[in-house]
Amino acid sequence: MGTSNGLYRYLSQMGESLLELTQSLSVLLLNEFDLEEAYANDKRRLLEETHVLNLDTQKFFENLSVRFSSLLLTNTPSWGGDNVDGLTP
Repeated sequence: MGTSNGLYRYLSQMGESLLELTQSLSVLLLNEFDLEEAYANDKRRLLEETHVLNLDTQKFFENLSVRFSSLLLTNTPSWGGDNVDGLTP
C-alpha cells in the first residue's frame, strides 16, 4: 500500500503543479490581452493626436498664407510715389 500512497501523493502534486501552471498561463494571457488593448488604445490615441496635429498644421499654413497675402497687399509699393521699399506708407 505504500506504493499506491506514494503514487497518489505524486499524482496530487502533479495536479497541483498543473493547476498552478494553468493559472499562471491564464494570468500571462490576461496580461498579454491587457497589453494588446493598451497598445491598441495608445495607437488610437496617437492617430487622433496626429490627425489633430495635421489639422493644426494645415490651419497654421492657411493662416500664414492669408497673413502673407495681406502683407503683400498692404505693403505693395505705390509706383508713382516715394514708397520705393514698400515698407513706408
